[in-house]
Amino acid sequence: DQTGSMGDEIDSVRDNCLAFADILKSTNMDYRLGLITFSDRIEKNIGFTKDVKDFKNKISLIKAYAGGDEPENDLDALNAARNDKFIKDAKIVFILITDAPYHQNNRITPLTMLEVIKKIKLEGIKVYPITINIPQYVWMAKETEGEYFDILSDFSSIIEMLAVDLTAQYKISYITSNPSFDNTARNIELKVKDFSAAKLKYRSAANITASSQLY
Repeated sequence: DQTGSMGDEIDSVRDNCLAFADILKSTNMDYRLGLITFSDRIEKNIGFTKDVKDFKNKISLIKAYAGGDEPENDLDALNAARNDKFIKDAKIVFILITDAPYHQNNRITPLTMLEVIKKIKLEGIKVYPITINIPQYVWMAKETEGEYFDILSDFSSIIEMLAVDLTAQYKISYITSNPSFDNTARNIELKVKDFSAAKLKYRSAANITASSQLY
C-alpha cells in the first residue's frame, strides 16, 4: 500500500529487507524478491531480483502519497502478483502490507476477495497479510496457509519472523499406490534422513466429484 499513511511501513520494509534476505541466504535458499505498490490502482511493479541492494534502492524511490479515502485496491495488486512469471516449481509467497480495507466489486475493481483468494489457493500460493485486524484479512491468511500479522505490531520483528517462517517450510505431495475411491482410512509412514519417522493417517476420497470450495 503506497498511500500517505504508509510512510513508516515503506521505510521499515526498506530498512529491513537486507536482514530479511540474509536469513533467506543463510539456508541456501534460491530466492527472488519482487514488489507491487498500489493505491486505488496499481502504482508500480518492479519485477523480480536476487540483488537485495538493488531491491532496497528501488524501495527507496517509493514515496507514500495521497490516499486518505479508504479502502485501497489490494485485490488488483494480488491478482497482478499472481500473474507474474515465477520460477518453475518455486514456493510462492505474497506479503500484503496495508492499513486499510479493500475495494471489491465496484467502480475501482470488478474483483472480489473470494475469487482472488480462490485462484491464489488453487495455485498453492501462501499469503501473509500485515494489515489491520479485520476478519477478511485473517481469513485470507488461514485459507492460503499463511499467517496474519497486525500492522500495529513491531514491524522489524514481523519481518524477522516472516523470514524465519519462510525458510522453515516444506511442501510434500503424496500419490497413493491405491487410487480406489473407497473412503477408507489409510496409514502413511514418512521417513526423513537423520530424523525420526512420522506416522500419518488420511482417509481416501469417496467416489464423487466436486468443485473446489472456499468457506
